[in-house]
Amino acid sequence: MQKITTESRLRHLRRTHSKRPYALVPSGRYVYRVKLTHKRTMETLQNALERANFSRDTALFRKHVQHELDEIQQEAAEAYALDSEIDPVPDTAYRDAFSLLETLFQSGIPKPDLSWAEDGSLSFEWYPEEGIATIGIYGDNIVVYTVFFEEKRRLEGICELSDTPMLSNFLATLANILLQFGNLH
Repeated sequence: MQKITTESRLRHLRRTHSKRPYALVPSGRYVYRVKLTHKRTMETLQNALERANFSRDTALFRKHVQHELDEIQQEAAEAYALDSEIDPVPDTAYRDAFSLLETLFQSGIPKPDLSWAEDGSLSFEWYPEEGIATIGIYGDNIVVYTVFFEEKRRLEGICELSDTPMLSNFLATLANILLQFGNLH
């Protein structure tokens, strides 16, 4: 794929390549020119559109999440300034949270409610019917998770953010629980 960065270049490509089998695929602020062959005309176009949409969605997601984490960080800092008994949330917790939120997004898990806690952690929360699923991030590469339904603990555990197999297993279980009990509120 060839990246085109200006509108005039795009017009030039449309004029000069209008009779050739190319597709112009937008992606954020760029437009890609994709050469279509006999074997892969529709498949190439569909794949290019999916990549463009995913990269655009990913960029928007990252921007939104970073903004939300910045607001939470400011709110937590203000609370800490007023009450010294509140543990400050370390910067590493925000980085870990951002990383985990990206993983959730790529896994197709709905975005949780985000908040800070007085114990110096960041909290992710989902509210399926008759239950709650939480993740605590403390900035030490540790993920603490718990799922309750009807006042009964259904699942709990601790794993390292870098422990991909264990984290993947938990995220798959979380996705199934959220799917099964649905109706997040």
